[in-house]
Amino acid sequence: RNTMVFHASAPPDCQDPRAYFIGKIEQLTEGMETKAKPKLRGIRLMTADDLDITFNRKERIIEATLRIELERYPAYNNRLITLMQRISQCFASNQTTFLRRSR
Repeated sequence: RNTMVFHASAPPDCQDPRAYFIGKIEQLTEGMETKAKPKLRGIRLMTADDLDITFNRKERIIEATLRIELERYPAYNNRLITLMQRISQCFASNQTTFLRRSR
């Protein structure tokens, strides 16, 4: 199996090197198969240790990622309900964000 190596440098006037490198990786790996779905890019509505919510306005997708540590929350069903309530609160406070923009 061949080893793949990526060397990159951002132009000196680059405002966001991270985004630049991610774009280059996406260009170079276009068409390659992957098992993992990339994290959704867009507006971060909530970021916490146990909950991340992102909204992509262009694709009109909301992605919510939950994390339940069983050692800390053995009653994982109750924790799930708590996290779902936090998601619902986030959705309620961002209703105008989800509206379609008229063209």
